[in-house]
Amino acid sequence: LRDWLHSPGIPGKIMTLNILEVETSSAYLEVLDCYKEISQLIRKHKKSKKRNIPNLELKLFSSFQTHLLFNKILSQDSLIPCKILLTVKEVYKNSIEANLDVGHKWCEIVIKNKVRSEYQYIESFLAENQSMGVYIYGELFLSKVNFTHHSTFLFHFTFTRTSYWWVWEKLWLGSLNQS
Repeated sequence: LRDWLHSPGIPGKIMTLNILEVETSSAYLEVLDCYKEISQLIRKHKKSKKRNIPNLELKLFSSFQTHLLFNKILSQDSLIPCKILLTVKEVYKNSIEANLDVGHKWCEIVIKNKVRSEYQYIESFLAENQSMGVYIYGELFLSKVNFTHHSTFLFHFTFTRTSYWWVWEKLWLGSLNQS
């Protein structure tokens, strides 16, 4: 350590530490196991006529791991059934509520998969975390979700609860008039 601090450049021994190989870490492997379990639930849900979703057996305890898991879920090309996402929410509810980054990822998942029952969470997230909400507004605006009456109400109601509602209202109404 002393040699590293008092000499220029990166020491040669650092490459032997395998710190750049995330895929081999136990924390990442746990995330992959949880993602595989969710993927299996999705496949079973599509094949089964019974729509009962069993509880998830694996659980991540780190918010960082939950964030990685949510990134994996977001990378899924097809829509994930709402029941499975609500099961995921029940398991990771504490991380979603305690960590803004995880809550933001959850909002992205809700938007991407059109989970209408979770729009209320997005509404409260936007009102309570205005600094993170700017990105969510953009994602909602740029998403391919049809702007139904419910989502229009969600935007308007949330904007009026924030201190800058008039800016968002002009942007929102202007974009509706252009399309």
